[in-house]
Amino acid sequence: MHFWGADDTAALARGLKTALDQTNCQK
Repeated sequence: MHFWGADDTAALARGLKTALDQTNCQK
């Protein structure tokens, strides 16, 4: 587990969700 701050983790989670949403829309 990486020692990121809560804000960094939330930002990363949003980034991953956005990337997944974009990938799903492209199909």
